[in-house]
Amino acid sequence: MDIQPPHSADWHRRRRETAVKHPLLWLWASLLVVGSLGACRTAPPPPTPTRDPLPIVQLFPSYTPTATLTHTPTATSTATAEPPSPTPTATNTPQPTHTPTATPLFSTILLTPSTPAAEATYVLRDWSADHANALANVMEQYFNTTWTYQFSGGSTVEIYHAGFANLTIFYREALHYYPNTAYRTKWELGAAINEITSNYSETEEMARAKSELLSQLLVNALNADEVSLEEAELQRWFASYPSGYELQVESLPAHEVRPPRHLVSIFGSNAGSTTFFVETTETGFHTIPIHSDLGNFFSSAYVLTLVDLTDDSYPELLLSLGSHNGNMISGDLFVYDISSHQPQELLIDSQNMAELFRWRRGGTAEVASDGTAQLIIYGGHLSSRSMV
Repeated sequence: MDIQPPHSADWHRRRRETAVKHPLLWLWASLLVVGSLGACRTAPPPPTPTRDPLPIVQLFPSYTPTATLTHTPTATSTATAEPPSPTPTATNTPQPTHTPTATPLFSTILLTPSTPAAEATYVLRDWSADHANALANVMEQYFNTTWTYQFSGGSTVEIYHAGFANLTIFYREALHYYPNTAYRTKWELGAAINEITSNYSETEEMARAKSELLSQLLVNALNADEVSLEEAELQRWFASYPSGYELQVESLPAHEVRPPRHLVSIFGSNAGSTTFFVETTETGFHTIPIHSDLGNFFSSAYVLTLVDLTDDSYPELLLSLGSHNGNMISGDLFVYDISSHQPQELLIDSQNMAELFRWRRGGTAEVASDGTAQLIIYGGHLSSRSMV
């Protein structure tokens, strides 16, 4: 048995103070002693520990995991017997018939009314042949002011001439609305000449077609007794439209079998030319084409001569056409036998033709002092015998 050392006086003093100050502690301690004695009577005494256990200090609250059973529902497929279904059969469903809506047809052309209902102050000016002619004059002046662009080169020339087609359309529309106007001759010539100008082409087919536009107008006027074959009268008729072209008429000697004929030439500087016969028959006047290069805007000269080069007592027709392309000046010479119904072009001797094209010169015909006819090329002479 261990011997404990005696307590100090200070220890006994604190013990007495505690007993005096806390009587309840003594009471509580007494109750514990009594309870312990009672328990000792019923339960066996616990084993005496050899050493006091160390107190357990719990710094953090303990967590005890608890297993929780969670029920998750599971889908279970259950086979259900279905009654057999009938197989669908395609059924033709009739489509509705669409009836087209009739488009209203107007018996007359709908024009802007002279006094619309919503605009009492709006009034269209009355249109007349005089107004149409005045507008045509304005349109003509536009091309006169832009004429300097004619030889500006390439596509510009073609575009410029194509614009004259607008005047052709305008004149023909004016003739449609005012067919009996006093401007009819002017408008007809204007439509034809502007169509000639607008078709920038040098093909022979186009040149003949252009010639027919003018020759047919002349024949129509002759057959309608609007004009005669007298040159001054025909020139006044042709001047109704200021085109820049000139008209020349020359009567031919009487032929033993052919009806009377007149030689008509229409030519103009830088605009080509056309030459044709006007033949007088019992059924009226008819035209016979000879030569045309209308629409060739490089043709700048025209000389017509009647002279007998074949000694058959009937003259031949000589056409000398000058042309220019830039600084190049040249000429073409044509000789026609006009004793038959349809004029026939005569061929020039190849050597003389080579001389003509070598020097690019024009030609004409003269009667020499000895009475023989000579074809003269500028710078040299060709006798009539060497031509055919």
